[in-house]
Parts: sequence; structure tokens; C-alpha cells
Amino acid sequence: TDKSRAEAEQVIVVYPSGSDDAADKHDSDVITIRGIVVDPDGSPVEGAQVRLVRWYWDPHIERKPLNVTHSDENGYFQVTYRKSQFDVNVLRPDQWKEVAVAAFKPGYGTDCVGWDEVPRGEQARLQLPVDDQPILGRVVDLEGQPLSGIKVSVGGLAAPKNDDLSDWTAAVKEEEPPWLTVKHLRDSGLPFEGTGIPETVVTDNEGRFRVSGIGRERKIDLLFEGATLARTEVTAVTRNMAPIAQTMTMSRTFAEDKKWQVLGANFELTLPPTRVIEGAVRDAATGEPMEGVGVHSWMFAGTHVVGQRQIRSETDEHGRFRLVGMPKGPGNQIVAVPNDEQPY
Repeated sequence: TDKSRAEAEQVIVVYPSGSDDAADKHDSDVITIRGIVVDPDGSPVEGAQVRLVRWYWDPHIERKPLNVTHSDENGYFQVTYRKSQFDVNVLRPDQWKEVAVAAFKPGYGTDCVGWDEVPRGEQARLQLPVDDQPILGRVVDLEGQPLSGIKVSVGGLAAPKNDDLSDWTAAVKEEEPPWLTVKHLRDSGLPFEGTGIPETVVTDNEGRFRVSGIGRERKIDLLFEGATLARTEVTAVTRNMAPIAQTMTMSRTFAEDKKWQVLGANFELTLPPTRVIEGAVRDAATGEPMEGVGVHSWMFAGTHVVGQRQIRSETDEHGRFRLVGMPKGPGNQIVAVPNDEQPY
């Protein structure tokens, strides 16, 4: 209705039972977040996409935003989510509090804030930085030849305190592990699937790719995958600098595990080839091939970290499977996982 009618009439809206839109302030399952999106000068930003995202620890759970809305002509937004949207992890009943509110708009970098960082009764304020520092990368094989058609996934975005990565990079150079260097980053961050920037790009014929929409002085994770490549993860920062190696553990026993590449905003990266693993799964008693059994990576060559089930396959009608993306070298481990219909 127009304003005059709205003043003269009471409008009652009836929602279907079970509709999310039926939720009101008396519904204890519903959390409402209000806020404003502004530009670097503090002026309102209209039409920014606002996402509510959560963390998932199993990489194969579907990763949809909890909700999506847009800022109005004054930069304001209101968006809700339900505590019951977290029922995939019953061991952490308070995980519904771990929600990031993030804003994105072409031409800007992104900003985010944690739900628990917004004082009760106040609005979230998201200030989009200037987007003038993209990630410009090039990937090559062991012979220095460009790798085209490589999938590059973007995520794990974090911003430093005071919008300056200097303290964080200095701590990395001093070989502090991640659980210490994190003190130089804001408490809020975005999980791998929730950046809102182009979450997947593909390298061109020269092996080059570009990622925009991040903003200066940001840290992100990059994942490289291809039919002939070992699955490779690195960290990149949106500042020009030489690569540095981050310590991942203080244990001398796991010395070969402890370095992680941190790259600047413009880099060339050599990606290692994969060792394709093929085989068959059979019933131990009868020797018959088993269809529909999951076969997953468990530990990668050169590491001591187990439970790395990012690479997955499933057996066909002949019990055969094929895993692509594990590295060459000793130490690869895989695990066979029967499905819920199989009595094993």
C-alpha cells in the first residue's frame, strides 16, 4: 500500500504454517540481524549483497548461506536465520552463535563481522574497502609449462586488526604457528564456502587467473584442483611481497608437516602431479565386488595428519574405484566407508 493507505488501514498478513516468514520476535528459534553497509568514506551503499554464513567442518555437507538479502537505498538491511539450521552438528548446541555477516558489491572489497561481535541491541556495521588489489596468479607444472583449465577455489578470508597485515606477516616470519599468529587477525572471518567473491575461477591458456573483490590487506586460502594435479592448498595475501613459509606445528617429529606457503598478491606457483589410485573393494568372506562403497583419502604423502577426507570416490558395479588428487610419494592412506544400507 502507499503511505496514505498504510496510515488509514490495518493490514494483516497470514502466512502458511511452517513458513519461515511466519517467524516473529516471539519465536525463540529465529535470530534477527539489522545493520548498515557503507563505503570507505562512510556513505551508505545501496544494493550490496548481505550473506549470513556458517562454518562446516565436514567438507561434503552442502554449503548454502543461512540467508541472503540486499541493502536498501540508505544502506540498511535486516535478515534472519534459525537456530535449527545448525542441527547437522548436535555435539555443539551453541554453534548457532558462530555466524558471520558479510557484505559484497562489485567494485568493492568485502567486509564481515561475527554475530557475537555485535553488541546486543545495536546494528552491525559493514564498511566495504576499495577493491584495488586483486590476486594475480600463474600456475605451471614441474617443467615450467603453463597449466590451463585448473580450478581455483577461493575462501577462508580473514582481515587483520587495524587493516594492516604487517604484525601478522612478521609473526609468520618469526615461525609462530597459526594458533599464535591469529591474535593479529580480527575475530570474525569467512569460511571457505562463504566468501561471496567468485568462489571458483579457471586458469587461462597461460596458466593465469585473477581474483577480485577482496580488498587490500586481506588473507585468503586458495585451492588448486585438476585432472593431473595433486590437490594443493596455499594462503595468499592482498599485498605485494615475496613468498614466506608459515610454521604449522612446533613438533620436531612432524618437521616435514610444518611449513605452509604464504604468497603475495602476484605470484607464480609450481603445482605437483597427482598419483592416481585405482583399485577394487570386495566382501571379505565371499570375494564378491561391492558397489556403492565410498573410498576416501585419509592421509597424504609427506604429512602425519589423518582424517583428510577431501578426495572421494565411490565403487561402481564391479567394485572398482579411482581417486584423483593425492600426491606422489610414500605415506598416502585411503579408507573404505560402507554406505548405510551395507551391513559392514
